[in-house]
Amino acid sequence: ALPAMLLRRHGGQQHLTIPGLLPLLAALALAQEALISPAPAYYPRSLALQSSEAWLSCTDHGGEGRITVSSSVDQGQSWQPLGVIAADPTPHTQLATCALHQLHNGTLLAAYRHHSNCTSARAVRDDLDCAVFRLQVAASYDLGKTWTFLSTMANGSNGLWEPYFMYDPVRKLLRCFYSLELAPPSVSPRPQEIAQQVSPDFGQTWQPAQSAVFTPQARNGMPGVAPLDTPGHWVMVYETTTHYTVFSVHHAVSNDYGHTWRKMGPVYAPPARAGHPHNAGAPQVATTQLDSAQGCRVFVSLMTNDDDADPPPWIQQAYTKVIHTANCSLPLQFPARPQITVAQPSSAWPAVFPAGGHVYAEFGNATGAWLLPQPLDFLF
Repeated sequence: ALPAMLLRRHGGQQHLTIPGLLPLLAALALAQEALISPAPAYYPRSLALQSSEAWLSCTDHGGEGRITVSSSVDQGQSWQPLGVIAADPTPHTQLATCALHQLHNGTLLAAYRHHSNCTSARAVRDDLDCAVFRLQVAASYDLGKTWTFLSTMANGSNGLWEPYFMYDPVRKLLRCFYSLELAPPSVSPRPQEIAQQVSPDFGQTWQPAQSAVFTPQARNGMPGVAPLDTPGHWVMVYETTTHYTVFSVHHAVSNDYGHTWRKMGPVYAPPARAGHPHNAGAPQVATTQLDSAQGCRVFVSLMTNDDDADPPPWIQQAYTKVIHTANCSLPLQFPARPQITVAQPSSAWPAVFPAGGHVYAEFGNATGAWLLPQPLDFLF
């Protein structure tokens, strides 16, 4: 059965909230979900392998100072521990926000943040006041069982977070998008942009960072990228702020495999509210492709506190929701509000990923990292 925090109650019964679908059908459609990794486990990011039935998912483990990978051979119905991507038992270090990518030769890459000399204890997931910020890359040559450190993509005294890989087949470049703070932790508020770095040798070396999506007086962060149905066309989702305060989810598009980007506006901006505002953030994106039964559709997962008249604290008491488009034609047309509430508070750092022509959702909460094995595209 679904954990209680995933469900709403309607007439004494618990059901997933899916507007337009009968509660009973919704409950049956998502009657089971799978534990990827038990608590403490955060920020699940999954990947379907190219040449096997296996799915992999990486998670970080808070105060344990490690990032691990789990595997599923039954399309997400069950998961088993597989390997350790990175570990650092040193106090006041942080290993978190992993991302997986498989190269054409089968090699797996994992990017993650590895911050050190932090004034807060490692068990406290507070990324401020670290003296050294790093994004690092590890590689696996045996489908995730063992991992080897490969490179340090970026390091410095400003914040670095939330890497995301894509491959540019025209320029033969591995691209990594991430959140880059433009001022040190001593500055408040701090602007932040989506930066990108490229590697000509599949993650062994990296060229200097360049700006991908910048907004003045804002914190653009949490990038996720997915291909659209025209070759070279990609969509990026990211969170941003209005004068460093209220969070909303926006998107940008590229028509040259991520080389350049054009901001396109909101995916979801919750209704304005004075006092304790509604927020939406931490998005990720995935698409079904033209060879799937549904054609190309865009699915965006996000966190939000928009369901409450008196919103609870942002992030700590967020819902996980999904919003989607009926096709991949530009400009993308998103509905006014998310259509599915996937997880109740407190759920955090959700994601969506493609596998077998479908799109699946995952998230973390106090009990661990979870996957909904039923495809989201079955619910629309």
